[in-house]
Amino acid sequence: MSNDPTRPDLAAASAAARAAMETARARIEGLVLRVDRFLAAPVTRPHQGPRLSPMLVLAVDDEPAILSAIRRALERDLPGVTVLTAISLDDARPLLGLRVPSSAALPSVVLLDMHLGTALGWELAAELPDAMRVILMSGMVDDGRLQALAAKLGARWLAKPFELDALVALVREELEAAARGDGRPR
Repeated sequence: MSNDPTRPDLAAASAAARAAMETARARIEGLVLRVDRFLAAPVTRPHQGPRLSPMLVLAVDDEPAILSAIRRALERDLPGVTVLTAISLDDARPLLGLRVPSSAALPSVVLLDMHLGTALGWELAAELPDAMRVILMSGMVDDGRLQALAAKLGARWLAKPFELDALVALVREELEAAARGDGRPR
């Protein structure tokens, strides 16, 4: 074995890689347990919603480039639609009238990333009134749990990466449903 300082210490690198993989595995197992507990429990969402704007959409994602693409596509292809954006659940809550009472009109459609760093968008979806239409998005490989979670919340599902045309069509459908007064399925 050489004492050359320019050669990486393979044992240390290997140990660090094993530790990182163990941390990731534990995080995924914890997430799976949270999803399974949520799927097993009843969901109670508020029936009555606040005053919703039929042309207002909120997109919540921790990737600014995704938010920018969503905003451009929706505002370009859906005339009259305004898209608000938030990069965290803390930023989204006031825009949804949660924790801070709002007299302003609130979005009728909410696009939520399932995983916002350590926060989980689907937990916020459970707090939203039935009148708000919800689209859950995720780039994680789905073994069926995430789509089951979306269905339990009465939300639509959009897998990342997605085509912008598919996003626009889905948001258009949800805006039309909101305009008819169709609440999310229970």
